[in-house]
Amino acid sequence: MGGTTSRAAGHMPNDIDILIVGDADRDAVDLAAERVEQRLGFPTQAVVRTRHQWDHADESFIRELKTRPLYVVLVDDRDIGAASFNFAADPAMANT
Repeated sequence: MGGTTSRAAGHMPNDIDILIVGDADRDAVDLAAERVEQRLGFPTQAVVRTRHQWDHADESFIRELKTRPLYVVLVDDRDIGAASFNFAADPAMANT
């Protein structure tokens, strides 16, 4: 998200944006993002969208994200086959 833009321009990102797809407890997500921020020293923002929102891409925000490189950190085993990620947008991830 924001960090991707900085990296594409040849700059080190100055923040970390995390997209969580699925049912997530917002308080737990915010707490986890706060821990990431403290540990890595970068401002961190987490955005939560449901699986339905991700799959249907009704909002421009999600359509834009799907055009950018995405780095999957953790995926529920049940969702691996159904996940639709655009690895080809990032040559480093093309063979993943």
